[in-house]
Amino acid sequence: MTNQSQPKNNWSLLAFALVPFAASCCFYSAPTAAAVTGKRAIAPLVFDRYLVDYGPMPVQAMVNPDKPDEPPTITVPYYYRNTSTQPIEIKSLTPSCGCLQPRVGSMTVEPGGYGRLIMPVAIANEPAGPKEYLVKVIYQDEKIHEVDLALKMVLPEKQIEVTPRALWFYQSGTKPTTEYVTITDLRADSLEIESVECSSDFWTVEKKVDITNEFGHRIVKLAVTLKSDIPPGKHRGIINVLTNDPRNRRIQIAIGGQSMQADVPVVLKAEPGQLRLMPTPTGEFEAITTVSNPDGTPAEVEIVASSSPDIVQATLETDENNQSILRVSAPATPIDHRAVLTVRKVESEETITIPVLVPKSK
Repeated sequence: MTNQSQPKNNWSLLAFALVPFAASCCFYSAPTAAAVTGKRAIAPLVFDRYLVDYGPMPVQAMVNPDKPDEPPTITVPYYYRNTSTQPIEIKSLTPSCGCLQPRVGSMTVEPGGYGRLIMPVAIANEPAGPKEYLVKVIYQDEKIHEVDLALKMVLPEKQIEVTPRALWFYQSGTKPTTEYVTITDLRADSLEIESVECSSDFWTVEKKVDITNEFGHRIVKLAVTLKSDIPPGKHRGIINVLTNDPRNRRIQIAIGGQSMQADVPVVLKAEPGQLRLMPTPTGEFEAITTVSNPDGTPAEVEIVASSSPDIVQATLETDENNQSILRVSAPATPIDHRAVLTVRKVESEETITIPVLVPKSK
């Protein structure tokens, strides 16, 4: 009897459980609400993706086999389409870091046309750990639009460390000025330096130290000297260090210098290799410097990026001689802060990186 009554009890329980469901159908059988009317604005320039995330594992940069002397990079493509009926002009690509070199094949996109933006990231000298990069794309049809493209990745532990990455010289007399660059190989396999060259004749580069320390790390120290009696004005160049490592075939150090032998407009006396902000009566820190062509003539430039946008603020002004004046400011801070400002000539793609030091307040 027990076995025969079990199914009957189950059906009774099931019928009892369905009572609330049936009641809910009665109470919620009202007509469906009317659909919301209106059109949602669609961006005229649509990208296939707005964020590329490489995940939690460290990325590995690739060497271009066609250009083995170039530093290894990670190149990320973003494809886009003009979905409007108007031509679109890409006005600017503003990266959040100087290690980004975003570019497009054409600055104009016809209606229905496609294009590709690539974002090469030179990671050889970037610090290890999680990174997030942004490129702000500003474009125009009948009005101005902007969109942010993001890139997230975890960079591997440093293998080669270059300190500093850029040198700036101020020469107030006729004597040569010397600064130093240290290249440290943190790997077990020592790096071999094959050659060191400089793109400008105003500097000489000499290998001063080449040792292996107790940890098996190769350390090379370069003496970089700005020659005496160079022409007045600002001068720039690149030091190219060629190695035997295919992953780090070429190491580049940016150099720049300014001769003050003539009446060159300079309102800032900075420490060698960086722009040092000085305290102002308002309690903030500020520095002003001019930006000109290598021959000293005025150059029209625009600010591209700052590595510390929350700390350093930069504005551009123009004097009566059409000279670009870069004004850099920052609030008082209890510790030293370092940043890198990047400016670009308006009429070309030439960029200038300016190391900045915000000293701690006293």
